Amino acid sequence: MSSISDRIRLVRRKVDVAPPVQNPVNGTVPDLANDPASKGPTTPRSESSEVDTVNLSSSPLNPDADEFIPQQQDVLTAEESDFVEFNTMTCMVELIQSPHEFEEVCNNHKSEFEFMLADEDLVLKLVCTLLMSLLKEPNSQYIGVKLAKWLKDIAPTSNFLRTLMNCLEMDFNKMVQDLRTANPAGVRSMSLLLGEFYVQFPDSSGRRFVFISEAILDLCENLLQCDVPGHILTLGLLLKLTGQSLAEDCPTKLGQIIDGIKKIICKTDDWTTVVLTTVMSTYTNEWQIIDQLDSEKTPKSCENNPDDPCEAKLYGPDGCELTADEAKFLKNCVGDNDGSSSSV
Repeated sequence: MSSISDRIRLVRRKVDVAPPVQNPVNGTVPDLANDPASKGPTTPRSESSEVDTVNLSSSPLNPDADEFIPQQQDVLTAEESDFVEFNTMTCMVELIQSPHEFEEVCNNHKSEFEFMLADEDLVLKLVCTLLMSLLKEPNSQYIGVKLAKWLKDIAPTSNFLRTLMNCLEMDFNKMVQDLRTANPAGVRSMSLLLGEFYVQFPDSSGRRFVFISEAILDLCENLLQCDVPGHILTLGLLLKLTGQSLAEDCPTKLGQIIDGIKKIICKTDDWTTVVLTTVMSTYTNEWQIIDQLDSEKTPKSCENNPDDPCEAKLYGPDGCELTADEAKFLKNCVGDNDGSSSSV
């Protein structure tokens, strides 16, 4: 069996000559020509390395922590760690600079990523490095989650997806436990990252992850109960990102969260009030209607019985319940247009 140093030599770098770019994790400028990490490890991993010493759990959030960073015990050589960090962060920097060239940039690093995804320990390092960069740079979360989806697709037999979901779940649980003493900026970064994974990262069947939707709703309930102003703003931003998806997957629980917001909005600062007001308005005018007009969510036994107590109720933009004639007119209009009409 070939050693890791033999296998890594088969990986060819495909880096175009470009001006130096700053690494968003540590602020350094990678030297693509001379950095040994770009060439991969040249010595095999120690035979005494124990895989089961890896800890997927993260360090707790606390008032002194600026970011929420997943932790990994060192089971790789320094050379291997540098290889993963260099290639992952180089790809992220290039994607941030040229998001419209996503496929081209990713394909330039495909051989390196395929090599990492074939090794269980390198996969864990890859996941930790990627999550760390996304938590430290929230503005890169959309493109980073898109990269994670691409990584999942190019190596469907890898344990990348399982490792990623384990890290997210354990990090989320730890964050919720320390929510009242956690740094608001760290909570916001982790919350929005979870939201990005929920709305654009599908499971093997192409659907949104149920456990992520449940985690987000649980987080929203906890944020509502916290008297930390920064956490309430996080709640609003998280719902702006995930509200439409939650309305499709968990309409009842989302409605309960909105009711909770109505009770505390008068106590928030100006900017938070603006965000929460936007959320409630969008819920009334858009998200709520998604559930109300979805006939598949109405029990068949109630479809032809308007007097049945389980019949879904319809509400207008003013929050008042529609009359039977108004509801019939609305449903007929939507049915006639087959859902294809749009307003400008």
